Amino acid sequence: MSSTSSFRDVRHLVHTMRRLGYPRLISLQGFQEPNFVLVAEILYWLVKKFDPNCDASDDIATEVDRVIFLKSMALTLLQKVRIKINLKRLYGADGGAVKELLVLAEWLDRAVMAARAEREGGEGAGGDETEDELSMRNFDLKRLRGLVSEVTASGAKLHELLEGEKEFEAQRTAVLNRQMDMEEVERVIKTSMERVKEDSERTQEELVNLERYERSLETKIEKRKAELERNQKRLATLQGVRPAYMDEFERLQTQLQTMYVVYLERFRNLEFLEAEMEKHNRAEMEKIEENQRNMKRMQKKIHDEELRILKGEGQYGMAGDDDSDEDDDGSGSGSSGSASGSGSDSGSDSGSDSDGGGVARGGRPAGRAGNDAGLLGPIDESEEESSSESDGSASD
Repeated sequence: MSSTSSFRDVRHLVHTMRRLGYPRLISLQGFQEPNFVLVAEILYWLVKKFDPNCDASDDIATEVDRVIFLKSMALTLLQKVRIKINLKRLYGADGGAVKELLVLAEWLDRAVMAARAEREGGEGAGGDETEDELSMRNFDLKRLRGLVSEVTASGAKLHELLEGEKEFEAQRTAVLNRQMDMEEVERVIKTSMERVKEDSERTQEELVNLERYERSLETKIEKRKAELERNQKRLATLQGVRPAYMDEFERLQTQLQTMYVVYLERFRNLEFLEAEMEKHNRAEMEKIEENQRNMKRMQKKIHDEELRILKGEGQYGMAGDDDSDEDDDGSGSGSSGSASGSGSDSGSDSGSDSDGGGVARGGRPAGRAGNDAGLLGPIDESEEESSSESDGSASD
């Protein structure tokens, strides 16, 4: 059995329902597990006892039907006997539902016992009931509560009004004791009549203006309606007529679709070719830059070689001047030949070394001729490099 109820509550409910005349037997173990069918039957029977005219449906096949059933039962109990029940407990159909059903059963049992005692007391007294007793037996609880609320509100309002009675009494006495001047009364009445007359005239003018405005609005509405009808007829006529240029428009539209497809294809091809050309140009620029770097590197190398050769030949020429004083034309020409040979081989490191050795053996004339050949040799090599570079760029 659920922890929210005890065995005593279930037994009390069973005995109370039996005393009220419930037609079915209720088992004491019927609420050990949730049993919504039994709870719904008991609740429906109790509500029928409270209100025999209740026409609520007792369909509990689905969850939605069960919720509707419980709400209708709760609404009937709240309207008829002002009893509020917990729908969540009843929907659980366990020990909590037993407590809610027990409240209704006890309330109904007390009413039945009171009516039975009153009936037995009336029969012992000879059955003489006054009109007041009969009316009290058939009183309407809802109407009685409404009347009680109205009486309470009326009493509070009367109390508030009586609190200012002293001040009102003094003003009322002063007004009653004052001598009335007929001329003043007549003047006040005339003023009021004039004010009312002015209000009436102003209202009449407003009515006239309103009627005039209404007529102008009606005229505008009629014009708009006629214009709307004309436009609708014109629209229907235009919709039924096929334009003269429609065939050409459809043909051009078909051509436009075809040309658009061609345009897309060419646009994609153009983008691809531009990308390829840009890639090729980038590669060419990288190649040109690499060639320029190589050329600068070669020029620097040649320049370093020339400086090194010039420095070496200058030293050896000064040594030859100190050792020999001969001015032989044959030896000079031989030394110049050796110098020219060294100039032609100045592009490589081995040629420069052999030239330096020849100058050392040649003496002063050979050194002077070697200097001249050394000055001419790099120029020839730079010209050859520039010609080779131009040939390489042309081939590229």
